[in-house]
Amino acid sequence: MEPYRVTVLLDSTETIEDVLGGAIRFAKRLDATVETLYLKSPLTVVKQANQLSAKRDLYEDARKARKELKDQISKMELDTPVSTKVSYGNVKDALQQYVAGRKTDLLVSTKEWFKQHGTLAANTPWLIFNSATDFAKNNALNLGVFDLNASDEVQNTMVQSLLGEAILPLRYFKIRKADEAKTENTSEGKVDYVFSEGSNALDSIAKYTERLKLDVLCVGRPQRSGNWFESDPTLQLLRKTKVPVLVF
Repeated sequence: MEPYRVTVLLDSTETIEDVLGGAIRFAKRLDATVETLYLKSPLTVVKQANQLSAKRDLYEDARKARKELKDQISKMELDTPVSTKVSYGNVKDALQQYVAGRKTDLLVSTKEWFKQHGTLAANTPWLIFNSATDFAKNNALNLGVFDLNASDEVQNTMVQSLLGEAILPLRYFKIRKADEAKTENTSEGKVDYVFSEGSNALDSIAKYTERLKLDVLCVGRPQRSGNWFESDPTLQLLRKTKVPVLVF
């Protein structure tokens, strides 16, 4: 079996320490390789309309960006090799092309990066967090799972391996349409948190994820394109909670 590949998304070399340290700690749990992907709009680089000049500007900027990335990675004194890639174009389109052309098992970004550029249209799992400063420093992860359809089956093999090594009990958050009070039932290493459907259900789940100090909340993929401002429950919960979210 080939090792998992984790790709850390950047739009500025200044943000690398905020996200790369946590991403590497997470990748080690999966025995994964790590690559940084710096996506840039060519409009911020190309100074002249002349095609030859434009190519020269992009080449020089990419060379400079790769050097800055490597210098910052070197200063972090990491014990995991990290490759670097710089790509130009519309950020969302460039990301789709990257995912289509490379076997990437997990995308990692800050919540701010996803807010500005992200879309969950691709089927690649995506780990999104506010800050990676203290992320994944514990020996074992305290995980939660949110599924609007109340399904306990997780098909993604990478997520399955994480759940298999997590601190027990696992926390399962569900929303049911029936007028049912919240219940907490423990069985076989699992605790169910069931919320009645209503305007405050997602707010309550977000508060519980923080109160329980979850390291990661695993959520199912939105049914639509997955842009930041959509009303899908997964996107709403991503906006509301402060804990890292793994969309699979």
